[in-house]
Amino acid sequence: MEKLVRLYGEHARMEESVFLPLADEILARNANHMAALDIALHLRHAAPPRSSYI
Repeated sequence: MEKLVRLYGEHARMEESVFLPLADEILARNANHMAALDIALHLRHAAPPRSSYI
């Protein structure tokens, strides 16, 4: 268990120091990309639209 906790901590630190700054740099190149990511993350939790018949 200690090894798992240590490896997870190392992974989280790497992600915070390397991946997240790189992702921010890439997405900041175009404001539309950041907006698209924002809406995509929001909509993935939204219920699908209901279709109705009249």
